[in-house]
Amino acid sequence: MDVCENGRGLVTPSQWRRRGFEEALDKGLEEGGACVARVTGSLVVLSSCLKITISCAETHKLCTINLSDSLLSRLSDNSLSCSPKDGERDKKIPRAHWPVSLAKLNQSERFAFLAEWYDPNASLLRRYELLFYPADGSVEMHDVKNRRTFLKRTKYEDLRLEDLFIGNKVNVFSRQLVLVDYGDQYTARQLGSRKEKTLALIKPDAVSKAGEIIDMINKSGFTITKLRMMTLSSELIQFITSGPVIAMEILRDDAICEWKRLLGPANSGLARTDAPGSIRALFGTDGIRNAAHGPDSFASAAREMELFFPSSGGCGPANTAKFTNCTCCIVKPHAISEGLLGKILIAIRDACFEISAMQMFNMDRVNVEEFYEVYKGVVPEYNDMVTEMCSGSCVAMEIQQNNPTKTFREFCGPSDPEIARHLRPETLRAIFGKTKMQNAVHCTDLPEDGLLEPNTSDASSTPLSSTAVSLVI
Repeated sequence: MDVCENGRGLVTPSQWRRRGFEEALDKGLEEGGACVARVTGSLVVLSSCLKITISCAETHKLCTINLSDSLLSRLSDNSLSCSPKDGERDKKIPRAHWPVSLAKLNQSERFAFLAEWYDPNASLLRRYELLFYPADGSVEMHDVKNRRTFLKRTKYEDLRLEDLFIGNKVNVFSRQLVLVDYGDQYTARQLGSRKEKTLALIKPDAVSKAGEIIDMINKSGFTITKLRMMTLSSELIQFITSGPVIAMEILRDDAICEWKRLLGPANSGLARTDAPGSIRALFGTDGIRNAAHGPDSFASAAREMELFFPSSGGCGPANTAKFTNCTCCIVKPHAISEGLLGKILIAIRDACFEISAMQMFNMDRVNVEEFYEVYKGVVPEYNDMVTEMCSGSCVAMEIQQNNPTKTFREFCGPSDPEIARHLRPETLRAIFGKTKMQNAVHCTDLPEDGLLEPNTSDASSTPLSSTAVSLVI
């Protein structure tokens, strides 16, 4: 059947044939009725309560999609999640299989942010209004001071909706923008109330399992916005002064409750019974050595994050860098955004390397050019390497082992992942790399640079020297 009963403003078969699906669907919406039509093998029901039910022609299972605010975050994903009525796991419908009008339903929806960009040539801080259209992933920018369009609406695939939150640094056509505020009330309502930050603290007994824990965090829908390995003083929390800890600021909808759920009960023995898939059940020992910590409330989360990541710009607890017999490894932005950090940490640990210090940071283009200066005029991909390194957050690590520079460089493999997959398939770049620019990790090439790179990346020391990498280890 092409059309079903019930609902005022019902679209008849003749209207369907005469006007086409889009116009009929719009009419059903305007009149608050229901519209049922068969589209490319699927039955689509749209009602005034803004729900769509899709019946797959192959399986005949009904799936309901809520056209709520959360739809906007999923429209940019080229797939749409829906929950089957029979209780099966959520399914995803590829964008190519969406009804035409569904794909266009939120085409005009956009989110607005106020962003700042430091112009190094003029030594000025320029302010822009950044508009993001989740339907097609396009961006638009307006110069706030001069009241003119700076960038017309243009599709930009490297920016995702989950990257847009206050305080984050995003790279738009080689300009590193800092998102300082919401641009309108709609954006603040839709995104501000959904995103929540909390502290995730990996305790000394589970630092060796940091890779697995970070991988679980990524798979649970959290975004790691800050990360640092550090040593706490006895004035802080008594039972975690036995060694280094890894502190993270993590972000997602209802982050505090979701992080507590992922942690499981405080007693690891009880967690193994009540929540066997939780972090404390998998990696904890008892009620004290229970792998990780999370705040119980919004107030305690804010207080504890201020302790580890001071908003005043202070350094917080001391980092764990040793600066002896070490080399530097930087996990590149594409690997961070793809959720590969945990897997890379596991691979490094399994290869018997010690990660003695670690921190997440962002670099601007000037710093990256200085950091990569030795490759300028030597490597044809120099400009692309610079663009990749400043395109998002990185994680820098101090790696220790006997003769670390040579052995770790060999473990990273050839810079071209395709060559690495043929010659050394067990290396990091062979496993996690994509292209010569997006090859997962940067490592120190020369033994004499083994101390230079992590040392110039010390955020707790005085202003950085010639390799001016800000906010690294």
